Amino acid sequence: PTKTILYTTQQTENFIGKHTGQLKDDVTSPGGTTIRAVQMMERAGIRGVMMDAVQASCDRANELGKN
Repeated sequence: PTKTILYTTQQTENFIGKHTGQLKDDVTSPGGTTIRAVQMMERAGIRGVMMDAVQASCDRANELGKN
């Protein structure tokens, strides 16, 4: 777990201060396959689904931590 946290922290430094739109632009090409996939996910409401999934995960972690 420590190595995972260290790696994640190092990778996160690349993203600090960047707007999510800029991050998306950094990894997609106009008219490319990745941006097409992102467009489809956004139309399907992926943001809300992801937010719900993260919240459910946090809730479950808290439940498990109480045992």
